Amino acid sequence: RTSDGFGPAVSGTTVTWTRADLPDWAADPLPDSEITEKEFNIYWSSGSNPAWTEYYLAGSTDDIDYTYYMDWESTTNYNATLLDVNKKYYFKVRARSGDGGVVDHGEKVNTDYTATESKYTRIESAGEAEFKRYVTSATVIGRYYTDIWDDPPTRIDEGVSGINFKNIDTNQGRDETSDDKKINSWPNTDLVANSTYQYKITTYNGDELFNSPYTTKIITTSIEVPTGVGFDTDISTYYIKARPAPTDYTNLGVSSSAWQVECETYGVDPSTSGWRVDSATSYFKFSGLKANNGYDFVAQSRNRSAETNESPTVTKYTLANNASLTVSRIEGSTESLSATITEGDGASNSSDYPEYAICVTTNGWTDTWWLNSDGTGFASNSSQVWANKSNWGDGTDIIVVGLKANTDYSFKVKTRNGDKDYNGDGYSEEKSAYTEIEKPEIIDIISRSTFSVTVEAISKAPDGNFSNLGVGSAKLSFEEFNTSQSQDK
Repeated sequence: RTSDGFGPAVSGTTVTWTRADLPDWAADPLPDSEITEKEFNIYWSSGSNPAWTEYYLAGSTDDIDYTYYMDWESTTNYNATLLDVNKKYYFKVRARSGDGGVVDHGEKVNTDYTATESKYTRIESAGEAEFKRYVTSATVIGRYYTDIWDDPPTRIDEGVSGINFKNIDTNQGRDETSDDKKINSWPNTDLVANSTYQYKITTYNGDELFNSPYTTKIITTSIEVPTGVGFDTDISTYYIKARPAPTDYTNLGVSSSAWQVECETYGVDPSTSGWRVDSATSYFKFSGLKANNGYDFVAQSRNRSAETNESPTVTKYTLANNASLTVSRIEGSTESLSATITEGDGASNSSDYPEYAICVTTNGWTDTWWLNSDGTGFASNSSQVWANKSNWGDGTDIIVVGLKANTDYSFKVKTRNGDKDYNGDGYSEEKSAYTEIEKPEIIDIISRSTFSVTVEAISKAPDGNFSNLGVGSAKLSFEEFNTSQSQDK
């Protein structure tokens, strides 16, 4: 006021705010329970600041370049949305004085930023699973959905992210201690064939924040796979007995588990054994077949989920009816005989089979020789020569050459089918024939007297002799025409 007491003189009003306190992070600034694949809820504390204090929230994905998420709002929490899956985000917040309801609030002063808080958004949970199933193992592969179905989950390589697998039934599994925890598949070994299993798949993000486990559907391992078809040695010209090979199948008869053998060749009755649950060591008999015919078989096994395995196709021949043989002398030939194969019924059912081998003996089968298919000679006493009929001789007759004159040769033909199996021992009845004896070429008078003449017959043989003379009915007959005298030697 003035010295004379007048006054007071009052200046204009100026409002000045005290600086806001640095905000504190809440006790749990980024609660795990409020983190999703694309959102965070972020919390901080006002401290001693009044309710009208304003806050600025900045965020970054690399802790270097920050941008605002919330631009000066009087609130102590923020819902960050539209984030990326399993990505680490960094946050910091600062405060400034608010207006407190005063229009002329004066200059606002910002605090420094708080220390940084960071966390990963959640990783996707498994929503489906694929399986590669084998007899005693299974590989589990997770499938995940964010915007599309995909695998592996997003940014599985970041932080400590990983995937746990667990077999609920065996308690086998892979957890976060595994070196393979980032691989989106797990081979589960040491399982039992044709058995059921169920799995849990659990994902966790770069902060090792676990999602709820996904429980897969129940799967069944494969039943043992037939590698072929087994055949009984009891086989004939009109039936074949077959079974799967091998014969051991786990949990056979449980649910749909079974085996069967099929004959794929047209015209077989029956063409299948039907699905069977009895031991696969037993054979099923396919009847009404044709002799010397090849039939195609497959064996199948089926697990309890009715999933089928199939063996490669195996061809099996019925037995061939044994052939017979005729043997005859060739007039005028001392060194050859003629043989003819007469095929058994059904031989024409296959163009390549049956095959035949012809054996020969001159001493009651003490020594046996096998004929070459062209008839030109003998292979040996141990090497059988096999050919179908069209390749024996000219396809009709076999001229067996290189024989000895006036010698008894016995023949048998042996028959085998396309599997080289014999019907019995495969041999025909024995057929025999003699080659012709040499013809006399010269009659030499070796002595004469008043009342007699002695003559000698000489053959074409180099030594002039006659082979095996006196053996069997072999003989020389001499006859004198004038006196009608004759004599056998």
